[in-house]
Order: sequence, then structure tokens, then C-alpha cells
Amino acid sequence: MKKTVFKLLVITMVVLASVQMVDISFGDDDVQEDTPVKAAFLATGADLMEINHNGWAMINETFLTEEQVQGVIYNAVQTLGLPHEGIEIEKYPGFCSGRTKVKTDKNTFIEVACQTMGYDEEEQKFAETYLMINTVEMGQKNNNNWRGKIKKVLNEFGSEENISTLYSGVISKSLNMEEMKSCVQKAWQITQAKEIEGIAEENLVSMTGYTKQMKNFIELGDERMNMNIALRVNNDDQQTHVMVASPLITTEY
Repeated sequence: MKKTVFKLLVITMVVLASVQMVDISFGDDDVQEDTPVKAAFLATGADLMEINHNGWAMINETFLTEEQVQGVIYNAVQTLGLPHEGIEIEKYPGFCSGRTKVKTDKNTFIEVACQTMGYDEEEQKFAETYLMINTVEMGQKNNNNWRGKIKKVLNEFGSEENISTLYSGVISKSLNMEEMKSCVQKAWQITQAKEIEGIAEENLVSMTGYTKQMKNFIELGDERMNMNIALRVNNDDQQTHVMVASPLITTEY
């Protein structure tokens, strides 16, 4: 199961990489890049529960040994200023992955992972190595600029970084479709965003949009997009779960 989940993570990253990434340099103020996402989330009226930053990059096209995978993770953890924890290794022919998890305080969790794959270890054919950093902050506070720290680490490995941001929370009642659409429109209004496309069903509304308030965007066909908003009613707890992400929501909702 662990192996399958980790492979799915890489598949998701490869799919995102296949979409053209434009102006992926976020500038010096990465907190400012997050501001429209936070503003859009708060405009929905939801209570903030979690902030997630996920960064990844293909750091080279060679197959690494187990010791080299551990070295990549150790260097990334050190650059992030985190304590060095044990590294969990999983490997089999043509594949090696390592990961470490750090809890910096009761509300912040960091995971650093490195995965290397190769069809032929000796010939170095079709080999790829990825570095992934995932941060989760629970609750209202967001003062650590994890987006900027992730960017710094990936850049130090000489890689073009890919970073997604997700704000998630709940509205403590069950909204109907029109109310969910209204929440989305409030988010577009405060970020001056253009709605691109989406779906609206009985218990789910998910829309993508584009705002000039953020530098990064992806291109899908002729359209630019850099924000994704989803609201889903959970019939079990009778609450409306809200996610606002940039550029896209990459987790299940």
C-alpha cells in the first residue's frame, strides 16, 4: 500500500509537469504570492483548519544509491533548519525512496522525501530522481513562510521548483448549490479573478480561475489558470468542506 501511494504521488506530479508551467519564479516575497489564496479562502466564510504547501522537483536524471538518497534528504532537512530524524527507506531493483517526517510543534508537520527510479541502474537509462517537501500547518497561524523555504531548498539543488498551496477548512452548515456558487463568486471578486471552468453538482462545486494578483499560472489549451476553489457538502457531519488552492487542488475532495 505504501508503495502504491508513493507511486501515485509521483504520477500526480508528472501530470502537473505535463501542463505548461509559465513564470514559475515566485519573486522574493513568497508570502505575498500566498495572499490571494488566503483572501479567496476567507471570502468563502469558512473557518481555516489547515494550510498545506507541497513542493517538488526532478533534481537529476541519474539513479541514486540508498546512501545518496539519504544524503539528499539530510541536506534538504538541514537547509530547512529542521532537526535530523530517522529516514525510512524503501527499495527494490530500479527503485529507491526515502522519507523523513518532522513535527516542529504541535501544529506543524514537515515531510521530506526523495525518490529515484531507473529502468537500468548500470546504464543509467531512463533514470529520474525527485525531491519532495510537504508542509502542513494546523489552525490559524501561518508565520513561517514555508513556501519560501521550500523554494530555497529546491533551488539549491539547481532545480525548477513546482509549489502548490492549499487552504482548507469548513463552513459549519450544509450549503445548497446556489450558496456554494455564491461563495466561489465572492472569492473571485476579492481576487479579481476570471472564472475559467468547473463543475456544479448537488453536493459539490469546483471551479478554476485566473487572477493577475499572482505571478504563477499554468496553461491548459488557450486558457491560463492559477486558482482552484472547491466546496463539498459532507452528509455525515452536515458541514461544507472548502478548499482553495494554487494552481490546482491535487488532493482528493
